[in-house]
Amino acid sequence: MQKRCSLLVLNYNGKDLLAEYLPSIVQAVAEDGGDHEVVVVDNASQDGSAEFVERNFPTVRVRRMETNDRLFSYNVVAAEVEREYIFLLNNDVKSVSRDLLR
Repeated sequence: MQKRCSLLVLNYNGKDLLAEYLPSIVQAVAEDGGDHEVVVVDNASQDGSAEFVERNFPTVRVRRMETNDRLFSYNVVAAEVEREYIFLLNNDVKSVSRDLLR
């Protein structure tokens, strides 16, 4: 049985980092073809990060937090996901291999 993974990407005012690095995460998930999800956990960014992701990455879910709770935001979103495995990533992760998902 193949893993089902949630990749949670923590973000605060990191639109430029998401533009540069989120594509590798999305590509790894697409290449694997499994039942995975990518969720950007946006900590009340003021730079348009959430809107940028929604506009440019339709397969990525954005979970908007009301305040910047830093790492604690992972706990909130991890309790909401339904996949068996959760990967916690920062918005500056340069690349993700699809082997991570196997």
